Amino acid sequence: MLFASPVTTFLLAMAPGVLLLAVGLLPVIRKRVHGVIPATALAMGLALLVLQLFVAGVVSLDVLDGLADSMLMIVGLPLATFLVSLGFLSHRSGLSLPIAAASGVIGVIGLWYLGGFVVINTACGISRNGGC
Repeated sequence: MLFASPVTTFLLAMAPGVLLLAVGLLPVIRKRVHGVIPATALAMGLALLVLQLFVAGVVSLDVLDGLADSMLMIVGLPLATFLVSLGFLSHRSGLSLPIAAASGVIGVIGLWYLGGFVVINTACGISRNGGC
């Protein structure tokens, strides 16, 4: 079975976060008011990049090795990043609470699936010891 190179795998893990950041930042660059889709995309992109940095730090640094089995950190860190940034962006753009809550639920579902993709590809891109 052929595998991609570690650099390609790491960049593949970075692609969803960067793409979501681009979708979220496009209205800022074009000087338009933030809507629910760009706010959710920006919050998801930030959460995925924080997750990727966390996994890269756990896999490559011995100091953070104790956090590798902490499901609270693996799930909680990107979730907290997503909720805080979505709350800030929805408050800043004047979204109503029901719309912000609905986008948060949809974003958490998407974050769950994309987060698994990012975790596996980041870990496999940095270290091939885990059976990748």
